Amino acid sequence: MKKTPLIGSTVLLLGSVSMAPSVAAETASPAGLRQTLGIVAEVRSFSDHRGTLSSITVEEEIRRGDTTIVLAPTIGERDTPSATYDAVGMRGTVYQDWSPVVSTRTTVFLAEKTPVFAHIDVAQDVTVRVADRTTVTAGIRWAEYDGGNEAAFASLGVRRYFEGGSIAYRLTGAEVDGDDFFAHLINLRLDDSEGGGSTQLWLSVGDAASSQFDDSFNANNRSVTLQRTQPLWDNVALVAAAGLSEYRSAGGHYTATTFRVGLSTMLD
Repeated sequence: MKKTPLIGSTVLLLGSVSMAPSVAAETASPAGLRQTLGIVAEVRSFSDHRGTLSSITVEEEIRRGDTTIVLAPTIGERDTPSATYDAVGMRGTVYQDWSPVVSTRTTVFLAEKTPVFAHIDVAQDVTVRVADRTTVTAGIRWAEYDGGNEAAFASLGVRRYFEGGSIAYRLTGAEVDGDDFFAHLINLRLDDSEGGGSTQLWLSVGDAASSQFDDSFNANNRSVTLQRTQPLWDNVALVAAAGLSEYRSAGGHYTATTFRVGLSTMLD
């Protein structure tokens, strides 16, 4: 198989663990304009002298009725023993509740052509409420990376809501250079009994849980991420996350630790 660096694949396969809203065929928001502003800093450190990836992202969420728009400019730096790369990118996401049964999420990410982020990354999810407290989500995604390498993804998942949280499973398939790869993802969310706080856990395993900076997709990769959203005062909340990933490749075994911290505030 051709060696293909897949910058950014792990993050999007895990799903959104930032402060972006989660809209999944739930009851539409009340009419009227609501705005949220957030900033997130993330550092990912790789073992085996593979360097670090650091980024700062500003997110503005605008919600009016059944539509939510998220604009997120980001600055990233990839530091390796041999070179340092910088890049600026922009993500735009539109969440739309078409009815109490169907909702969609459309995401477009554009960045400079460097080994930091994907150059182009587009994704489309459709979520349908199939039963009381149960939704099914189907998604497709295509990305182009530094050097013109491409990858296509398809996913199917189910989420079950219960009092105080939800649990979800998602299967993702990826096609790279004519070869197929698969990954499994479990997400557990527990909401605080009072206030707007929550705790989330992501567990992933499989081929498509590949390293962002390794030679190619490989099997037996694992990742775990824990995130806490903690209200501080008024409309301000702290979002903090930590993750550990384990990768196996032709070049050997290595790990990556991720730390993320952010603040969000309602503007109205």
